[in-house]
Amino acid sequence: MAKANKKFREDESALELPINIVVMLVVGVAALAAMLAILGSRPAVPATLQMTVMKAGTSSSSTQNGAVILVNNYNTKYGIYIDAKVTDSKGNPVKGAFCVASGLGGKATATSGSDGNITLESTSSGGTQFELPQGMEGSLKLLCTASGYDKYEKEDAVTVIKV
Repeated sequence: MAKANKKFREDESALELPINIVVMLVVGVAALAAMLAILGSRPAVPATLQMTVMKAGTSSSSTQNGAVILVNNYNTKYGIYIDAKVTDSKGNPVKGAFCVASGLGGKATATSGSDGNITLESTSSGGTQFELPQGMEGSLKLLCTASGYDKYEKEDAVTVIKV
């Protein structure tokens, strides 16, 4: 066995093996770092928008809490008035979200403020009024978009009922 150890120590090619292992390890770590840098520079998944309706009605003076609009008559034009808050998935307010309420022939648009609050309103000066057909209940759809966020879209977000 002493003869075998002596041959290994004298064999210069035996020294190349540890050096090759170290070189391969360094190259592998560098390649892994490059791949992680590439993956890390990919754009993040957009955050999710959320919208909570606080009050709804046919005008600012006829709102009630929640996502329900009460009307007195069928086949009558009514305005849309919705107070809401736009937030991200963590509950932080989203500034500059463009939102649309639409349905039953009506439409209202607005942009959220720095506190995330928004008032969607269709009056004689802007937007279009909705009309509840005879014998029916209806609903309004809400849609919000903001830079860096996934779109928020909810069918039947606000219910319209004749009382």
